[in-house]
Amino acid sequence: MADGDDNAEFAPLFAAPSGTASAGSIYGLWGGAGEGTGGSSFDLRMGLRATEATIATRCAVDGNQGPIAGATVKARITSERIEYLESKTDKRTSNGVTCTVSLKPLALTACEPDSLKRNCFVRDGTTLELFESPLSSVKLTKLSD
Repeated sequence: MADGDDNAEFAPLFAAPSGTASAGSIYGLWGGAGEGTGGSSFDLRMGLRATEATIATRCAVDGNQGPIAGATVKARITSERIEYLESKTDKRTSNGVTCTVSLKPLALTACEPDSLKRNCFVRDGTTLELFESPLSSVKLTKLSD
């Protein structure tokens, strides 16, 4: 576990995006936000390349800004499959807020149309939605190529 909110490796992912965000490719930087339990919220970034994936999140609780946690893992990424090939965890605490990114080997495939959405994703132009289950998903917007 690391203390402090300055995670120099992943902080640049939260800067204002520059350049283009083409709809035709899954590769690039994606971003989104969500609400957790107990007044918690998160701001998420996911960078996808053909052979690696980077996930970083900035957490807050009741408006109290916490740290940035992140991890980069070896991966196999195509328009039809997102596959993490290794495990990594980063847990950081700042201002009484703990933020964790924990990645494990997993494979998400493109969701079949009109199917139950579980462990799959839907990419529609510059929107990417990741489904853990039909009731649990994260929607991301492409920020840059």
